[in-house]
Amino acid sequence: MRLVFHIGMGKTGTTALQKALASAEASGMLARQGAHYLGMWFGMIDPAFGDFAGTQRFLMTPPQEMPRHAEAFAAALGSRPGGGDPLFILSNEAMFQHADRLGPFFSALQAGGADLRLIAWVRDPADWLPSAYAQWAIRHKTYPGPIQPLAARAEALLSQYRPIGKWADLFGEALVLRRYDPDADIAADFAAATGIDLPAAPRALERPEPAELLLRALFNDRFADPALPDRFNSAVLSHPAPSVDEMAARIFCSEGAAEVLARSADLLDDLAERHGLDFRGAGAASPPPPDPEALRARLFDHLVEIVLSQAIRIRRLETRIAELAPPKRKP
Repeated sequence: MRLVFHIGMGKTGTTALQKALASAEASGMLARQGAHYLGMWFGMIDPAFGDFAGTQRFLMTPPQEMPRHAEAFAAALGSRPGGGDPLFILSNEAMFQHADRLGPFFSALQAGGADLRLIAWVRDPADWLPSAYAQWAIRHKTYPGPIQPLAARAEALLSQYRPIGKWADLFGEALVLRRYDPDADIAADFAAATGIDLPAAPRALERPEPAELLLRALFNDRFADPALPDRFNSAVLSHPAPSVDEMAARIFCSEGAAEVLARSADLLDDLAERHGLDFRGAGAASPPPPDPEALRARLFDHLVEIVLSQAIRIRRLETRIAELAPPKRKP
């Protein structure tokens, strides 16, 4: 049995690679090569390990229990139909920080005869830091207190490189380290490392756009405790913000009207010849689109009015709720 575990690092194209692997699995492209993508989770060991929270439970398993999990993992894969020497692939960057805990799991798989490879992409720290800072210091505020600048978080973030040495000490040549190039196709690089063909990996958004990142920082800075993305998503922005400029260009564009009128010549002819309403002349010029700056200024006026009126309504609701609440009992 051949096993490939993509273990990290974070911010090295993991999402794009997982999409390419899932696409190749769904299309049968991997099966035709004797390979199978298992996804991200460890539910084949125990259903309790079959999602994000379950993976955290699996990663926190005491080391002495890991060989039993390895036996269950190998048995689950061995019971799958098909012959030959299958290649199984699992991708989860969360594994990277848990070399000590996962060491007994992977060692037990090797001891059971599995041909094991652990693949990780390593990115230039100077290039990696801004993306990691946006992810784990702002979008996921993983520390207490106010938002800290990059310089204050850099040392803690760079500690994520330290497990490389542990993985190398534990697994030697079974560990495959690849230099990550943000401009390269991560799926093509994975294919080169494993010898299987994959479709091109769609580029995933590396970090939120600056405006959204700033909003998240302003929001998360209000909380003394760590603030994960769901807190912002549920309170502020549940989906990506639309582009005002794009919508304005869409609705204030009158190009193409003349072509439509030309294609409707029979209608205009009928209006003129039967009803005496002749609209077949050159017609009025298309109105120019509004000035973008004036449009934004007026939009801002509306937003100020909305925010203030909503604040008043929310305050009235809070007052009413307080009036309806039962009085607190004295201790």
